[in-house]
Amino acid sequence: MFSKKLQFAFVVFIIDRVLKYYFVQKDYSIVNRGVSFSLLNESDYNAFLSAILILLILCFIVYIKGRKQDLFKKYYFALVAINIGAVSNLIDRITWGGVVDYIDLIILKNNLSDLLIFVGVVSIILYAAHPQFQNTPKDKS
Repeated sequence: MFSKKLQFAFVVFIIDRVLKYYFVQKDYSIVNRGVSFSLLNESDYNAFLSAILILLILCFIVYIKGRKQDLFKKYYFALVAINIGAVSNLIDRITWGGVVDYIDLIILKNNLSDLLIFVGVVSIILYAAHPQFQNTPKDKS
């Protein structure tokens, strides 16, 4: 069966999908056709280019899982968070032509998927930059 971590990831994915559907139905969402932070929102090619980029990132994650088991285990949480967010946003781009944003933070429009991607990227940066997050101790000399 699936691990508890993957079950939790699946539940978070479903919550994000349900929230997006709900806010689209209630007309309380923005379809962001651009990239992060609504940049390049007017370009006709953004949905296509974003979908290609997301697919490349997903392929890279699969490559890491297959070839670099130690690296995959080290960044497991971060990669799962990025993967969930990327897949959900890819589904949005295919379904609605852009990402459904429903969290309004005055200057930013966001969604749960975007937050997962952000947390995943920050986690990777923390793991890579700070020795206390790494499995191997750093030499203090």
